[in-house]
Amino acid sequence: MTVTSVMQLGMSSLPTSLAGAGAGAIQTMQQIAMAASIALSFAVYGQALGTRPALEAASTMMWLQITMTGAAALLALALLRLRNLYHQKAKA
Repeated sequence: MTVTSVMQLGMSSLPTSLAGAGAGAIQTMQQIAMAASIALSFAVYGQALGTRPALEAASTMMWLQITMTGAAALLALALLRLRNLYHQKAKA
């Protein structure tokens, strides 16, 4: 849900001459964020697995994923609203 919005948000204000570099930077950051997310998830799961039964550790993982997805969606929504406010002020 958020990847398309972030791509559009990031690319919308770039001049045409920088579109290729912007797309590359966005893709690079997306890959880094996904790798960091996977690493964080497994770190939390490993810590939970060491102190809890497997089912409770899996539950901890599930809630972490739900929370992070919700936070990403809220961040994307907030960024889109800020972008709209910025463009409204620029037009006025």
